[in-house]
Amino acid sequence: MFGVGKDTTPYLEPKHLYEKREARDKARLKAYNHILNQIHNRIFHTAQLSGNVNSIVYNVPPFVIGLPVIDLKDCIVYIVHMLRQSGFMVRYTYPTLLYISWKHYESEYHKQKNPIVQAMVPPASSTSKKGKEGKRGVQPPSVSFALEQPPPRAARSISDYSPPDSFIQGITRPAPKPIGNGLPTPAPTTNNVLADLWKFV
Repeated sequence: MFGVGKDTTPYLEPKHLYEKREARDKARLKAYNHILNQIHNRIFHTAQLSGNVNSIVYNVPPFVIGLPVIDLKDCIVYIVHMLRQSGFMVRYTYPTLLYISWKHYESEYHKQKNPIVQAMVPPASSTSKKGKEGKRGVQPPSVSFALEQPPPRAARSISDYSPPDSFIQGITRPAPKPIGNGLPTPAPTTNNVLADLWKFV
């Protein structure tokens, strides 16, 4: 074995140590790609549904019938890497749950590929002799989808607030409570209702 004979020197190259391991890794890669293909199919079919939420949750199986035994941690690392390389956002939850989202491409679709939005965007200006203004010097109307926001208001102090006159005039003084039955005599009141409200006795 390994070049051993009566008159020969034993000989072993390191590359021969990894032949079986390479065959095992190729078989595992086949299993990983099978699971990745299942994920791609589920993503594709979910994206075709109307009103989809642009994400799926996938539970990575610990084994696949008919395929070699997989190293689950290694499989999850491979799948997450491949999905992120493809542009998906992937979050992993222990032990085998993957949240896969493509929601960040929604705005790009609306800006660049949505036929409804594209129909509302004016065509690109031509570079003819007439220049940018087009026919008879009239510029084409521009369409903007950005909503203008009002400038932020400066914060005001509570001491700057003054109630409207109709509010102050509508305040009526409550009728005085009857004296007796051990109740204290009410404090003397002034003609100003607001001054009485702020008086703490």
